Amino acid sequence: MTEDPGVSLRPVEAADLSAVLHLNTAAVPAVNDLSADELVWFAEVAQTFLVVIQPAGDASGSEPGRIVHEISGQARTSWESDASGSEPGRIVHEISGQARTSWESDASGSESGSEPGRIVGFLVGLEGPGLDYASLNYRWFGERYERFLYVDRVVVDPAGQGRGLGRSLYEAFVERAEGHTALCAEVNIRPRNDGSLAFHDAFGFAPVGEQDTEAGSKRVRMFAKELLSRPSVSEK
Repeated sequence: MTEDPGVSLRPVEAADLSAVLHLNTAAVPAVNDLSADELVWFAEVAQTFLVVIQPAGDASGSEPGRIVHEISGQARTSWESDASGSEPGRIVHEISGQARTSWESDASGSESGSEPGRIVGFLVGLEGPGLDYASLNYRWFGERYERFLYVDRVVVDPAGQGRGLGRSLYEAFVERAEGHTALCAEVNIRPRNDGSLAFHDAFGFAPVGEQDTEAGSKRVRMFAKELLSRPSVSEK
């Protein structure tokens, strides 16, 4: 649940990915751009991948638009959720032959068949260290922390900001922190993202370093928040 009774959180589904991609593209450069294949990879490996659903007919959100992604090769995408329902599950993406995959969202809202409404935010959270992920920021934390959670990206549609959605996404991620001792994230200070800096300060993050990325065109401040140590499932 969220602080806003008009929206809800749930694990991402395969049919959500086009709307998620659109939100991510609209948020660049606050977050890095993604291809459709990169987004599929995140859905496969993420420890937590949540979306924010706004009910159909709520005029406070914006349309996610239409995205068409062309793949050379026949694509078969299937979604598998684990039995507990607590994890977002994984996407298996197989390519053979030739096909064209298109995703469209109409004016009625989300493409997901789970419920009416549209996606107005999302969070991608990773475990670390250990992923084969080229991100300089993920690797920075991997060199300094053991058993950490990493906020790779969180995006909220501008029309949905100021409603506590970002905080709700972070809190839901923290709830999945069994066995992890730190929550890690970075925020742009060149170009400067004052809103995100204030948010992370208010959420209890402490600055732990800085680094340049993208050949010096960006500089980020690294943040970490200590988490109460909880036993992992295997230790219970």
